[in-house]
Amino acid sequence: MFAQMSRNKYNPMHILYFSFVELDVPNACRTHTLGVIRGFARHGWCVDAVIPRPLKPTPRIAGVRFFRLWPWQFSEPGAFLFKLLSGITMFCLCLMKKYSFIYVRELEVHPSPRWCARLFRIPFFVEVNDLLVPFFLKEGIKAARVNTVEHHQKSDLYQAAGVIVPSVPMRRWLLEKYQLPPCRVHFLPNGAESNDGRSCRPEEARKRLGMPPDCFCLGFVGNIYDRYDFDTLLEACRLCVSRVPDLFLLFIGDGPLKGELIRKTTELGMEKKVLFTGYLPSDSLGRYLSAIDVGLCLGGLYFTELYGPISTKIATCGIHRVPAIVAATSLDGYPAGLMESLFVVPPEDAVALAELIVRLRANQEELDARAAALHRFVKSDMTWGAVAAKILRLACRDVTGRQEQMTARPCSLSARGETEIE
Repeated sequence: MFAQMSRNKYNPMHILYFSFVELDVPNACRTHTLGVIRGFARHGWCVDAVIPRPLKPTPRIAGVRFFRLWPWQFSEPGAFLFKLLSGITMFCLCLMKKYSFIYVRELEVHPSPRWCARLFRIPFFVEVNDLLVPFFLKEGIKAARVNTVEHHQKSDLYQAAGVIVPSVPMRRWLLEKYQLPPCRVHFLPNGAESNDGRSCRPEEARKRLGMPPDCFCLGFVGNIYDRYDFDTLLEACRLCVSRVPDLFLLFIGDGPLKGELIRKTTELGMEKKVLFTGYLPSDSLGRYLSAIDVGLCLGGLYFTELYGPISTKIATCGIHRVPAIVAATSLDGYPAGLMESLFVVPPEDAVALAELIVRLRANQEELDARAAALHRFVKSDMTWGAVAAKILRLACRDVTGRQEQMTARPCSLSARGETEIE
């Protein structure tokens, strides 16, 4: 049971949520934003969510009011107008309602949330999903711009009652960069919507996709961009295809490297062993992920060491009973149950990856065992309900420090397969 911030059962707890992300594409940004909001609502909290206006409809979520503002669509004028409107909206909402806390995601240079938090004395939580300073430096952004971003991020994190990060290396970077108290920065891996497992048999999913029914399928789900090491994957496939002649690659997603990846697979003569589906709605993934024998989360060395080896796609694979391979130099700091359920290879090591593929093709029992272990862990610790429950526990602890003054409110979510609040 959670401690409730109000004794009046007709005046439930309220969260002001802000996210500066584009929700039209069914990628990790959309999944994470809607997942956390749903998780808060399922645990009995009311959420006012301020977001950029998507071009496509957002789902209706009980207990959530969406304030859809200017559709910025990655333009500078649109971003400026959205920030202005969102600041005014948050100020007005804080005037009209008392929020238990403000929760923000994907802040860049936008002081309005922390200003509102300070002005109205509302606890402020920041979810960091990208390390903006090293990212902008790597992209060659001008130093003045990087310095502005760093100044605002530092101000946000210093004021925050708590900081949520999805990986151990990101937590370490933030602690070292900004000299934050370790107790303020919390590592919580990304989650997935609860699911009972495969929605259909592999044969059905492969027939639906037009894939060979008896292939050995390696699958990637997500954005096809430079944080994932597709060159090592293709080289590993080249090295092992003679020993695994039924090897097949399935890419569910899209991104800036898709065209280049299609060209490289054609050059390797693998065009008949690869399928690109484009983005698929998250609520229909179960109809397609069943086609995958092993999921892939292969970051390059730079991104693995900076952002960590575990991303949202691990939870997605696990909830659908698909075992997964990750590239990692170390899994220290991650939960034991997660470490024991993954296949791990060194980053950018095509030989090691090829040998693992050959081994797994010949060992279905090992695949089934890891798939079951990953599914158990994700169901218990990495659904969005479980992730939201952990965030709310941190909020109740960090905001008040006086749980003996709160009234308990039960939330029974076991029917959905999510972690019950205690």
